[in-house]
Amino acid sequence: MVVAGPYYKVLHTRYPWVPGRGVIQGLVGADYREMDGATSKDELRQLFQRYFEQRDEQKLSTLVYWRSVRQRERSGFFHSLRNDLNYRLKKVELVALDPNTSMEYMLEGTTFRPALPPIGRMVATYEGQGNVKYFSASYFIGTKDDRYYIDLTVRQEVRVRVTGS
Repeated sequence: MVVAGPYYKVLHTRYPWVPGRGVIQGLVGADYREMDGATSKDELRQLFQRYFEQRDEQKLSTLVYWRSVRQRERSGFFHSLRNDLNYRLKKVELVALDPNTSMEYMLEGTTFRPALPPIGRMVATYEGQGNVKYFSASYFIGTKDDRYYIDLTVRQEVRVRVTGS
């Protein structure tokens, strides 16, 4: 089974990347209300590649569905993205979801699930440096109102139903 956080890194082998560890705070210039997304999965792939090659963090942020994403996960996404921007992008591919992929994970007793129902993955592969031959980052893709987005995970609120006696 592949366990998936909002995105995960691959260095020769797959392993879950847990957001929120060693993250930076105080992101500058990212307006999380601006969520343009794309008109198709392929356009999302093309825009990600173009904005990444331009090293445009602000434009990359418009491809993410931010609604309900907490600051901690936003910071984790940007921390990872800033690290990736140090590498040369080789390719961006769209892949089907593995039927064994877990759509949720727990962190510090809290359950996280994708903000939108995932319809696939976008995998960005980078040229390595030093001892790393290559690595990749994988993101869920979700759709809302005929737009396609990078789909991060959000905290699931626990709802308690109280019944009368």
